[in-house]
Amino acid sequence: MFAIINHNGTQVKVSENKEIKIPFFDCKEGDKINFDQVLLVDSDKTLVGQPIVEGASVEATVTNIGQSDKISVIKFHSKKRYKKIGSHRQDFVQVKIEKIKLK
Repeated sequence: MFAIINHNGTQVKVSENKEIKIPFFDCKEGDKINFDQVLLVDSDKTLVGQPIVEGASVEATVTNIGQSDKISVIKFHSKKRYKKIGSHRQDFVQVKIEKIKLK
């Protein structure tokens, strides 16, 4: 059984007892989260929402809050003596999916 949820504009495929990383939002480790915007549920039969599945929700627990690996960004213009180097680390929240509920 799996589901596709919408969280802060991103669509994520989730399964029970799996850990996923989602974009950062304000929470603490150990918090219980309920995702109400379920777009699709695949169990014995597939339920597709119009745009969301009525009565479906996903329960999760926050296990970790952190940052991803550093990504280097280089801007360069040839023959102009222009070179700019930067980097970026994206914040994320790691959650463990506890249960996918239907009506």
